Amino acid sequence: MDAYQVGDWTVYPQLNEMTQGDVTVTLEPRIVKLLNCFCAHPDRVLNRDLLIEKAWDGIIVSESTINHTVGALRRALGDNARKPNYIQTVAKKGYRLLATVSKLETQPPFDAPQFNETLDAAEHDENPEANRPRYRLYAGFALSAFFVFSVGLGIFYTRAHTPQQAYLFSNSKPLTSLQGLESNPEIDPTGEWFYFTHTAKNQKFGDLYRQRVAGGNPELVMEATPDTHETSPAISPDGKTLAFARFDDHGCTVALYDLAAHEEREELASCGPYLPRIDWTPNGDLLFTSASDRRTPSRVKRINIDSGRVDEVTVANYGVGDYSYALSHDGTRIAFLRTTHWNPATYM
Repeated sequence: MDAYQVGDWTVYPQLNEMTQGDVTVTLEPRIVKLLNCFCAHPDRVLNRDLLIEKAWDGIIVSESTINHTVGALRRALGDNARKPNYIQTVAKKGYRLLATVSKLETQPPFDAPQFNETLDAAEHDENPEANRPRYRLYAGFALSAFFVFSVGLGIFYTRAHTPQQAYLFSNSKPLTSLQGLESNPEIDPTGEWFYFTHTAKNQKFGDLYRQRVAGGNPELVMEATPDTHETSPAISPDGKTLAFARFDDHGCTVALYDLAAHEEREELASCGPYLPRIDWTPNGDLLFTSASDRRTPSRVKRINIDSGRVDEVTVANYGVGDYSYALSHDGTRIAFLRTTHWNPATYM
């Protein structure tokens, strides 16, 4: 087996795994290629062109993609970019592996031809930035088992793998190709559909769309009018109801849309002048952020869908208030951000 030791980790490239004591971390193939590349040339500064050649097989990728992948490798190794023990960033030149690499007696790890080649001249260029080709931009982030985000003209999708010590995201691919701005993506509980707001060029307000994660054409859910638009989609736990925010000249209103009947159900409560965060709780209530006006602190509130009752969950009395939060998985606690001014902010 092609295995080797790097620092405290034993790496098994053919299995896409590395181990440290009783801990086993599964790696994406791209991460393994990148690690192999570093370990084939320990203590040498590898510029980005060389990394593309070795780890991406010459496929053109953006600098942000390389940085993201190196960051994922660091997280898997338990490394810190500011105080690195494994991978050091060398400004304007590339990256360098600091950890000691040793072969295991089972079989030499670096007998593959691609890792025995002499480094090309680009590695020794004092200014590789000047010779670097311009790369097309691809993007990738993460949050949970599935994650989408809007950037420029499209929504992208990536699958997360969650080994014991690392959360690695890779193989991002574009899901949409609508021209204009796409924002506020939301995946339904089944993982089949995602919802987003699309604002076309020269369009004042955005329309609300949905599309299958597996692909296909976007479907218009609600079309903006000259005076109103819908955003901040949130899907109920049973996948049957869409909660959203409607904006007009008077501010924001939280409303419901029946996905089976393809019709709006009711408007529930005012959510103030700011773009609200809307979430469903496990028991079917709604959480949202709301401020009465721009002079009033924002608070986190809860709506009982059956009765329409609105309760205040947080009670900020000054400043900007509570405008961001995270709900625990069991729905019993929230973490929220309270701030008196836009800076500084304090987590509560």
